[in-house]
Amino acid sequence: MPRHQNSSSIVFGLKYKILVLLVALSMAGLGIFLALSLSHFKTDKRNYLLESITQLTHAEAENIHKEVSLAIDTIQALTNEYHPQDLSFSSNAQILFENQKAVLKIQLIEFQGAERKTGFLLNKTAEPMSLDRLPFNQVTTNNKAFFICNITDPSRLTVIFRLSPTRYQFAAADVKVTSITHLLDRKNFQFALICPDYVPSYISLSATTPVLDLGKPGSDILSASSYTKELRINSNDFLLSSSGISGTSLQLLNFVDNQKAMSTIYKMQTQALWVFICIISLTAVIALLLSGKITAALESLTLATQKIAAGSFDISLRATGNDEVSVLSRSFLLMKDKILELLEKTKHTARMEAELETANLVQSTLFPEKEYHTAQVSLLGDYQTASECGGDMWDYFETPQYLFLFIGDVVGHGVPSALMTTAARSVTAILKLQNETSPAKILKLLNHSIYETSKGKMWMTFFVGRYDKQTGEMLYASASHNPPFLFPNKDGVKKADVATIGDDPGPSLGRQADSNYSEASVTIGAGDVVLFYTDGLTECENKDKELMGEGRFIRQIVKHWNSDKDLGPFVKSVKDTMETHRQAHPFVDDITYFALKRHQ
Repeated sequence: MPRHQNSSSIVFGLKYKILVLLVALSMAGLGIFLALSLSHFKTDKRNYLLESITQLTHAEAENIHKEVSLAIDTIQALTNEYHPQDLSFSSNAQILFENQKAVLKIQLIEFQGAERKTGFLLNKTAEPMSLDRLPFNQVTTNNKAFFICNITDPSRLTVIFRLSPTRYQFAAADVKVTSITHLLDRKNFQFALICPDYVPSYISLSATTPVLDLGKPGSDILSASSYTKELRINSNDFLLSSSGISGTSLQLLNFVDNQKAMSTIYKMQTQALWVFICIISLTAVIALLLSGKITAALESLTLATQKIAAGSFDISLRATGNDEVSVLSRSFLLMKDKILELLEKTKHTARMEAELETANLVQSTLFPEKEYHTAQVSLLGDYQTASECGGDMWDYFETPQYLFLFIGDVVGHGVPSALMTTAARSVTAILKLQNETSPAKILKLLNHSIYETSKGKMWMTFFVGRYDKQTGEMLYASASHNPPFLFPNKDGVKKADVATIGDDPGPSLGRQADSNYSEASVTIGAGDVVLFYTDGLTECENKDKELMGEGRFIRQIVKHWNSDKDLGPFVKSVKDTMETHRQAHPFVDDITYFALKRHQ
């Protein structure tokens, strides 16, 4: 009898040891997983929020920039049509003013000592031009816009131009910016506008936008460069994204209430804690009631795992019940089937990868030779795909008089994009047999091919150039492609000396079936180099997700250009600049570029 009691005691102790072990392991494992998951999710949510607010601010700032730039161009066009003697506009200026919408009114003013002479007024409104408080004495630079914001109507800007460097003649204009009006209606974001010209002013664009004092000591809100940071205002934490509006002194701010933005995380933490408590409680109950069955089932599962580890999938488990152990056994059997299925899929994937490598090899044969040299001109290019198959293409062919140049970029990359580039490459191959020399008509043919291939679901940017090997003139047409850069053959080249070719592009290929394109020309001087590229070059990212950008790219290339103007080192400097910025970060888009140099 005592022996039986000892045996029973041992069995009873083992069951509770298993219970304690299962509960402790469950708490530790689930707790660590929960903590790490919530931490990673919180970090990802924050990074996503920072990226989203930054992109939104830059996008809205760019919309305002486009409207303001259009208005500035209009004002400059109007001021080019005025008579400085009597401060009046020409009839052409009046017609131009009536046919545009951005500038509401513009008036000419001249100061002769203390006397102010008011010139002709062009006005689309019933209101007169208010001139009394405009700071003409602060506008000292000729033909540079000076901005003044309207606190009561943020979408109305007053712009002042000094028209003459020797006379105190000015043009004052009221401009309506609809992009700012759009920001007044945003619900989840609070925008504000900073106008540093004249008296720095802070204008809230919604009722919930935090109020800031720009004159407060230590304030670092004013900045010409873009930034994103945390800010504490009246005991509330905000994420602030700032973006300067190009071409102006204006600064757009975007506030997001951190507490509201992260409220989902806080709710998830509470819910996860309750789930954690429920799971641990349920684990304890099940372990207490079924510990004996669990040990037996675990032995069967252990044997099954050993067979699988040895490569044998001929296993069987008893899983006829509806309890958790039976479910686990059925799950294990299902896992076995999934493993077998995964092995088959792995074979299929390996075969697909081999086919993609073959497709990549075939696609590489569609590209032309990377080098082309004659007595008049040389070409040198390179490309890099972001995946097995790329969505970029470039090509060239020559006739007795011309050298035709092509570069294109399908939106996206991968196999679908590669099919589009193949369609475009087929058209350029056919063009070699035709007599068509018009870049605009070539684009129209390419657009028809891309549209028929994708049925309007994919599109492609493209640039076509027809280079005259004798005169150096290049006739070109663009379908929304990045304008090539023209590097002049002279000493001490600066960033401002690098011109862009084709700033007025047509629609992308494949968007519409009947798109039309215009042509323009540029003369390439002896020793000049033209760099053709796709946007993957200037938009390559480093490990911090920072884009290289056109400005940074041009500044680096100009340094190499001033030290060595040979084509080979120039193209190498393009690749070196990209690789230095990328820092071995994976490509996010295909990169294609080639350079043309005129020798004589």
